[in-house]
Amino acid sequence: MEDKEMILLNRYFKNMELTIQEELGMVEEVELIIERFINNLIDLMYNKKKNEQQIVRLNEKINNLKQKIVKSLSVKVQQADTNQPQKLDLTDFFYNDFIDSELPPRLINILLKNNLNSPKDLLYATKEELLSLKNFGKKSYLELEQYFLQRTGLTMERLKNSL
Repeated sequence: MEDKEMILLNRYFKNMELTIQEELGMVEEVELIIERFINNLIDLMYNKKKNEQQIVRLNEKINNLKQKIVKSLSVKVQQADTNQPQKLDLTDFFYNDFIDSELPPRLINILLKNNLNSPKDLLYATKEELLSLKNFGKKSYLELEQYFLQRTGLTMERLKNSL
């Protein structure tokens, strides 16, 4: 509230010897001041709730990123300790969505548009079927092979044959 509004409120509540005309004029001004105050309070409460929701969403994203970083670091530490490529648990690998992977966005979009959401979905597709997808060529196939190789130690075809 501004100083002049506070002065008006004080004058209104402390001055009991006002004429009816003066009091009516002040009542209207006081009502406007209170209405503005309530609207400002509502805006503040709405913005606080909105900000709290944004903070919750950001914290969730931060926690997801922390988990990914910890998982990635633990794999890299294990690789450094053993000097061998460390294979992820295949269950984790198969059920992780491509949207969360390090694949190029172009390749992720192609896969998602064709309802191929995770590595497990690729187990049922042949190389020819994948190459027949719109905008999916040899480079895309090689990127997928590299993705499988880095995470499992096997190419897609060898992994399919081993299951």
